[in-house]
Amino acid sequence: MTLPVFYFQRFEECPFELTYKISYANPRVSTTDADLAQKKATRWWIRPSEFEPGIFLDPGLGAAAFFTHGRCTINNERADVSDLGEFQCLFQSLNRRYTTDDFYRAKYGCRMPRINNTTDFHSATKDAMPAALKEAVAALDSDDWDNTQPLVSRFTLDCLFPISSQSNILAALMKQNQVNGYIRPSSEIVITLFKRSPVDALIESFRIPDNAAYGDVDVTAAHAKPELKVEFEGLKLFYESFTPDARSLHGFLRATPKYYVDKPYFYYASVAPGVMLTRHDIPVQPGTKAMIYGFIHGHQMFRDPNSNRSQNARIRFIPNAKEFKLKMDHKDNFYFAEGVKDPGIAGASLSSGLRGYHASLVRKGLTDQPFESVWPRKFATVKGYQQPILLDLSDLKIEKQCTLTPTVSYNSDLSPRNWFIFAIGLQQYQLTHLTNNKWLQELRK
Repeated sequence: MTLPVFYFQRFEECPFELTYKISYANPRVSTTDADLAQKKATRWWIRPSEFEPGIFLDPGLGAAAFFTHGRCTINNERADVSDLGEFQCLFQSLNRRYTTDDFYRAKYGCRMPRINNTTDFHSATKDAMPAALKEAVAALDSDDWDNTQPLVSRFTLDCLFPISSQSNILAALMKQNQVNGYIRPSSEIVITLFKRSPVDALIESFRIPDNAAYGDVDVTAAHAKPELKVEFEGLKLFYESFTPDARSLHGFLRATPKYYVDKPYFYYASVAPGVMLTRHDIPVQPGTKAMIYGFIHGHQMFRDPNSNRSQNARIRFIPNAKEFKLKMDHKDNFYFAEGVKDPGIAGASLSSGLRGYHASLVRKGLTDQPFESVWPRKFATVKGYQQPILLDLSDLKIEKQCTLTPTVSYNSDLSPRNWFIFAIGLQQYQLTHLTNNKWLQELRK
């Protein structure tokens, strides 16, 4: 997508609009039934609200789930700073959860999706769908099996400059609400979106039992999503532009444009299986203002073509964990320096350290959800989906690379296999558009 700009312009919060259709093979095809039209059709447009089929899409992503990442050049020079690549959607899904409903409504114009625990995304009948699941199927719901109107979804890619500049997380921590800056006239902006392969990899089945969704038990064909055909029909980009008066234009053109953008970076490592203790040294880059740390099952991060499970960003604490501690070099000012008991088994909700951590998120405007919706007390039947740890590092003034060290001890069942530890750090950069069309990136410490 190439956009020549003749006016000062900036992008809307959700600037992309994708029109698309999704169909699947008729599961009840018949050539003899009296109801000929529907039952003779070889393919149906999907209607997940009617369990045809039982699939959903992370409501925090929408159509962004169909793309791995994006790139942007302005006047043939790369302008974006993000290097998340295929982990863009993992970051974006988490970035949408660490905020309040009021902030979410103001920024995106809709209610914040609630993605708390295992009861939110599982349903045995269409009449028993929880509210979160109804929102998640809305982006995929056609009007009828032979629908002729495409689906329409507005979306963005978080922290892809100049489409998006600021993460929700740092907006809350730094008490800043930056808007996207205007790009200078006569600039040529080239935005490239990389299509996911297969494009439906992040579409999930809500009929998968919890033990199969997160364990090593494979998903049966009866619970898996069917083979889907996703057809793109169009992609639009929305932006606003203006032409200043002559006096203002002279000042605009003489000024050196500067922009502020949050840059996420990603780290992951495998968790050794079948051991009593695991320890990882996570590098923390200079200028890091916040870091999300957590555990994730292998199939959630990397697509497994031999499995019926889908990639997703619903994070729970690693199973069998008896205690975990978190330290950062010689600093001990984290809630978890003294350890949290039983985060991966029953009893986590009794931890004062965990409760203190959650209270700090509420106080800083990073969540408005009650503690037990994130760390459920009824652990045996309800497990949390929002259990990474978000660390506020904005007061530490990190001048050089240091190390975050999480240590986890396990019960007699030992550490599980096919799990990973991951971390997403957030830095702030100042971008300066120089007169020779080069971009100067300066880390804001």
